[in-house]
Amino acid sequence: MPQDSNFYSEEAQEILGKIPLWIIRWGITLIFLFFGAIIIGCCFIKYPERVNGTVTITTAYSPIDVVSKKSGNLERILVRNGDSIKSEAILGVIRSNANYYDILSIESNLMLVNDSVLNLVVFDRWIYKQYNLGDLQSEWTSFYSACLKYRAYIERAVIDQKKELLREQIDKQTEYYFQMKNQADILKEDLQYEEKGHRRDSSLFIHKVMSEAEYEESARKLLKTRNNVISFKSQITSTELSILQNKQQIIELSIQQDDEILSMEQEINSSRKKLLALIRNWELSYLLVSPIDGIVSFVRKWDEGQFINIGETFLTVVPKEEYNVVGIVKIPQESFGKIETGQKVNVRLNGYPYMEYGLLIGVVGHISSVPEEATVQQASPQYTAEIIFPNGMKSSYGKKLKLIQKMSGTAEIITEERSLMMRLIDPIVTLLKSGI
Repeated sequence: MPQDSNFYSEEAQEILGKIPLWIIRWGITLIFLFFGAIIIGCCFIKYPERVNGTVTITTAYSPIDVVSKKSGNLERILVRNGDSIKSEAILGVIRSNANYYDILSIESNLMLVNDSVLNLVVFDRWIYKQYNLGDLQSEWTSFYSACLKYRAYIERAVIDQKKELLREQIDKQTEYYFQMKNQADILKEDLQYEEKGHRRDSSLFIHKVMSEAEYEESARKLLKTRNNVISFKSQITSTELSILQNKQQIIELSIQQDDEILSMEQEINSSRKKLLALIRNWELSYLLVSPIDGIVSFVRKWDEGQFINIGETFLTVVPKEEYNVVGIVKIPQESFGKIETGQKVNVRLNGYPYMEYGLLIGVVGHISSVPEEATVQQASPQYTAEIIFPNGMKSSYGKKLKLIQKMSGTAEIITEERSLMMRLIDPIVTLLKSGI
């Protein structure tokens, strides 16, 4: 068999053994361009990471469970499923030894009591009705007795009568005082005449015209008139003093009356406050009250007379505002650092298959700074973030989804976009910086 080296002619071997330079140049160029395009593409091609977590749909004001604080039978159920209610509305009553209507009636009346009109309140008819207040009866009796005492005090008006008598005495004494003043003025004129006559008699006696007996009689008349004037002045002063004493008694009686009224009003107010405090404690135990405005949603069927345990949920109050729909998403601890406020979130609801109904589009709102404690189900602590839905319950397909409180689903948080080149370089940089 001929040797390989001699198989072709020398001319053919010369042509086949030498690769053209233009092929080498173009081949290298194409390879360089190919890898350059890949590198440039890695720099420009970006895509985000997706962090998945479980989400619960609720509202900004979450539904609130109305829980029984007392074990007992349901005496009254005052609402039905789907009813619209206001905050502080009474939803149900647990049976007690008191009539709940009587307690509520007394409370509403006590709340209207004003300190400035207690003297009128004690005459109100509601105070003197018969009530069944159970354990609150003794405190009600104290309040009732205080009101009855104040009413009797007002009706008897003993001090007012005393003051009225004193005022009448003052009026009489004042009238008598002015009468005596007039008489005193007359006596003063009489005294002036007596003194004038006595001076004339003295002149006659000096000139021996009047006898000594007549002169002495004239002197006695003058002294008697002077004595009458002094006596009237004393009586006037005594009358003035008596008027002042009666006025002082009126002032003292007024002070006494004010003190007694103040004491009785304080007793009524003190008893009223104690009674209101006991009523509120009773209401906390036996009344099932709505904490917010909303819609009634029974978690189970209840009947009047049915027993309810302490801590058992009677019903749930769902807020009315649907536009405040939010989602609470659980974020794994290892992905928490990638989450930022404002990032887009795609939510798939378990109750609405996304292929048929679409997704809910939201953005990340508030992010918790403290993780939840780990439970048996979760291996590590989780953080929570609030998802805000600008379009409410309108899906990506334009469908309006019905809000069902505490509906669960899956949230897909779209994090910051990064290029392929950065994703390739980051591990290398990490290895170099760590000294490996």
